[in-house]
Amino acid sequence: MKKLIFPLLAALGVLLWALWPRPSPDAVATVAGRPILRADFDAALQAHVWRQGMTWETMNSEARAAARDEVQQQLVDAQIVRHFRLRDSAFDVIALTDDELQTWLKQIEDPAERAQRVAWQHLTEDTLAGRMREALLDQAWIEQKLAARVPPITGEEVRAWYDRHAETLHIPVAHHAAHIFLTRHEKKKPDRQREIQELYRRLTAGGENFAVLAAEFSEDERSKMTGGDLGWFTAERMPPDFIALVEKLRLGEISQPVQTKLGWHIIQLHERRPSRLPTFEEVRQEIEALLVSRQRTAAIQVLLEELRAITEVKLRVGS
Repeated sequence: MKKLIFPLLAALGVLLWALWPRPSPDAVATVAGRPILRADFDAALQAHVWRQGMTWETMNSEARAAARDEVQQQLVDAQIVRHFRLRDSAFDVIALTDDELQTWLKQIEDPAERAQRVAWQHLTEDTLAGRMREALLDQAWIEQKLAARVPPITGEEVRAWYDRHAETLHIPVAHHAAHIFLTRHEKKKPDRQREIQELYRRLTAGGENFAVLAAEFSEDERSKMTGGDLGWFTAERMPPDFIALVEKLRLGEISQPVQTKLGWHIIQLHERRPSRLPTFEEVRQEIEALLVSRQRTAAIQVLLEELRAITEVKLRVGS
């Protein structure tokens, strides 16, 4: 079954199982007469803060208030969707297999930690699977509603976007290089310069093969088994000091040992592609996906606004 992922429900699976210490039983809001409990709000808030890479203790009062408002709106929207989905007799209920549910459950979290959280909440895996099933049905309901609201993107629309934004699509300079790498973080060998200089001597004076030496001595585990080959990369993918070194090399040239923040390198440049404007056909699918995403996001917001307008929502001040 096609995955159905929307912004307002992105956190729904998390909030169904996350745990917040000492939750109180009161409601923070009611949607169509159905309460949103403090426990669910606290769990969702904890998950939201974690996803932002923050901690509650380090957030100022303004950031905390913004987080509370955002989480409360997410829960209200999810509850509204659930309310109308359950009322919709025309909803073509999708069939969810156990495999699909398990796939979603595995995406939530590490199995061991998930089991611990389930135990903390006095739930079972079956109960959690049931809640996830309801969340997936909510998403499927939105998908069916969007089918009539989101017309297909035409080729003319895609071409028009390309013509208007072509200058923003330049493909940056790309390099294809290999390296032999010695980390600078080896406690037993704080000074690696002698080692890297000896490898450079063997390459230049001894004429040994670059790929063979990389496979034997390089400490970059991702590339050493391919002869140190880093593949194609742009400046966005590599540390600035490393890119600065690569940009100075000529095709086929092997650099002298150079040091970056990561360690010591000997770099060999294989190929270089200049910056260029991609053809329309090269980026057609990417542009179409962008336009579809924007269209769907706007349609979801319109749908939610319509549902909010006909739903009784009572928010508790200061939740």
